[in-house]
Amino acid sequence: FLRRVYIDTIGRVPNVMEAERFFRDTHPEKRDRIIDTLLSHPDHAALWATKMSDITGNDTLRLYPPAEKRSQMWHDWLRVRFEQNMPYDQIVRGILVATSREGRSEKEWIKAAENNDTSNISSFKSNYSNRETLDLFWKRKNLKKEQVGERVAAAFLGIRLQCARCHKHPYDRWTQVDYRAFAGLFGQVKVHNGAQNKDLVEENRRRKRIKEKEKRLPQLREVVVDPKSPRLMPHPVTRKGVPPAPLGAETLDGKGDYRRKLWTWMRDPENPLFAHNMVNRIWKHYFGIGIVEPVDDLSDANPPSHPHLLDSLARDFSSSGFDIRHIERRILESRAYQFSSTPNRANSEDRKNFARSYPRNLMAEVAVDVIHSALGIKERWRADAPEGSRAIDVAPSIVRDGDLRHAFRVFGRPTRGPVCDCERTTDPALPQTLHLMADADVYNKIRNGRLRQYLSGSALRRFQRGEMSDDEVTGIIRNLFLSTLTRYPDEREARVALDNVKQQGDGTGFTDIMWALVNTREFILNH
Repeated sequence: FLRRVYIDTIGRVPNVMEAERFFRDTHPEKRDRIIDTLLSHPDHAALWATKMSDITGNDTLRLYPPAEKRSQMWHDWLRVRFEQNMPYDQIVRGILVATSREGRSEKEWIKAAENNDTSNISSFKSNYSNRETLDLFWKRKNLKKEQVGERVAAAFLGIRLQCARCHKHPYDRWTQVDYRAFAGLFGQVKVHNGAQNKDLVEENRRRKRIKEKEKRLPQLREVVVDPKSPRLMPHPVTRKGVPPAPLGAETLDGKGDYRRKLWTWMRDPENPLFAHNMVNRIWKHYFGIGIVEPVDDLSDANPPSHPHLLDSLARDFSSSGFDIRHIERRILESRAYQFSSTPNRANSEDRKNFARSYPRNLMAEVAVDVIHSALGIKERWRADAPEGSRAIDVAPSIVRDGDLRHAFRVFGRPTRGPVCDCERTTDPALPQTLHLMADADVYNKIRNGRLRQYLSGSALRRFQRGEMSDDEVTGIIRNLFLSTLTRYPDEREARVALDNVKQQGDGTGFTDIMWALVNTREFILNH
């Protein structure tokens, strides 16, 4: 349980002190207390910011320069809201109804943008997370309202609309008219760089005149809403503009920002899609499989495996004010989540009834962090993230560090381009095994991480001279097991490991043990 909940909530394994403290704790509610601690941990917010970056399409290649910094700002905006446990409907509102000015004057907005852009020149730090809305969601290159419609439907309603772009899928309800009416909800949004705004035009001219490359600022682009001239999509038959409407709902009137009306419709308790989608995504995160699978395909042709469970969680989510941690806590404290992963005769064949905990592959970022936390390594990716960051803090979808880029590719990190949850792969693959077995970077971290701490100073010399007792050697071996597998070695494992270390004699036996532990399925899977 302890290893599983650490990986699921903060994306790393517990260290030796954390594990031993939990094992010694005799309080009957110690599991509930560790759940509360982990849900309020800063890394929990970072993990969900990474997941929501996937869901909302934080694709670095589609952002304007400096694209990597823009991705970090996007990630920071999400992370702060998860840290605050902001209600989910308010997070979605901040994305859907975003504008650049947020009610400020043009000069006030330009000044705030200049402060952000100036900070981004030399670091990843900015004040962007203080904004009420995520206008970067709308500031993507060549963004069309149809693409926004597909992304919003998949991310916040769990609906795949792509097929309806060209035809009605025989097993789905959505038609081309539904598709075009939904896309029309975003036809009022425009992104420009100052064609009609004197101050913005002058600011962009000023930025072009900056000669020093290290002080050059990117061109400003503003997200605005123009209710007077919405761009509607033509009807597939009559070619007349299709009036905007949410999926399966009545046509909206032509007044005000359509996106605000969409958000109001989304969060309505009578709308089952919004709450069902999010609780299904949360469930999949903690169990490896959704109540509806795939999670972005809530349709009549793809019914939930446990409809009453999904309905109950969705009602609870809605009545709690869309409190994400409330639903997480309910799931984490459940018997279903805390079941053992060791199968018995009654559940060995089960794959969908949650009768036991299913071994799961790790997200790419979590896999990197689990390796580093187990080995006692603190990595530095200066070109890709702020100082002291973990892999779950790395926001850009394209990274510069070669070793990190290779690890992300091997473990299936997505580019966040396609509108499909299937892009992030968590299936086991041979390159993952080869990466752990033969990658030089991993091997160097095994040698120079936690082992160097345990064998620092005179410890290694004492061992090589035969002055270290078996109890001391066994203590190091126990810590290696705790730091990787979050358990003590059994009697046979301890004996074999001790014999191997003593036979080597020069200390390389400790490296062999750590390498062997890292290359077990027990280590690289969450179970």
